[in-house]
Amino acid sequence: MKLHLIRHGETNIQSESGKDFDRKLHYDGEQQAVQLGGYLKDKLKVEQVFCSDAARTARTLQLVSEKVELPIVEYKTDLYLSPLANYLKLIWELEGKEPILLVGHNFGISDLVTYFTGELIEMQTAEYICINFELDAWKETSKGLGTISARYRPSTSPGNDI
Repeated sequence: MKLHLIRHGETNIQSESGKDFDRKLHYDGEQQAVQLGGYLKDKLKVEQVFCSDAARTARTLQLVSEKVELPIVEYKTDLYLSPLANYLKLIWELEGKEPILLVGHNFGISDLVTYFTGELIEMQTAEYICINFELDAWKETSKGLGTISARYRPSTSPGNDI
């Protein structure tokens, strides 16, 4: 089983509305998302996609999906600045073992990587991590049972990896 994770790209410090939820991607964040889409073009194969409905996560996913063919996205309000518990609840309620993609925010998404791998990891903006599980169902996933099989973070300068 594969769990694909993306943290949104770099954002503007403030939104026009003054609400954190409405913060848009900074120019560098847009470039990161485009590069990430290029990197994932032939690598990302998923059956389900779940994304926070905040402006910055939705835009990151939109730019990635210009390069990667994705199924219909389910935008979820409860993934906005979500704690680990919300991510786990979503994953453990899934049927089957098809690969999934989650697009979210820190610190919940980093806590998810740390929980599943046992490694202390803080995902950076526009970072991608794939976690593999040798299990038969999402409800069987638990602390320390995952292994990172891929990790990538685009730079803000096209062509440079971080």
